[in-house]
Amino acid sequence: MKNKRQIILETSKKYTSKNRSTVRNSLYIGGEGCLYANAQGNKCAVGRCLKSNSTIFDIMNEGFSAGDIGGVKLDKELKPSYRGHSVKFWEDLQKFHDEKNNWDDKGLTALGDEHLDCLLKKWGKR
Repeated sequence: MKNKRQIILETSKKYTSKNRSTVRNSLYIGGEGCLYANAQGNKCAVGRCLKSNSTIFDIMNEGFSAGDIGGVKLDKELKPSYRGHSVKFWEDLQKFHDEKNNWDDKGLTALGDEHLDCLLKKWGKR
């Protein structure tokens, strides 16, 4: 099983402003929302950790958080190496992904680095 620090760091290295799973929608603050998986095949921070055949992709995409899914259900839908972490951890990781100001076309921005440090302080203890 991957520990929280590993998951946070791999998430921080995975994304840029161009490959995050987002959708333009005027219903969202700033006009951008997150999807577990978008039409281009990109996945969000939680979506990339889900089993490829997860029903969450079908029934709970736009507008739902890890907390809406629930801990037991989410854990069963994750790839085995990502299981065993709290819903609160997944929600915090998702917020990190969702914040568009954390990312530019090369990866993390200075603000993203600050948010990464906060996540690691909160969850990244070994």
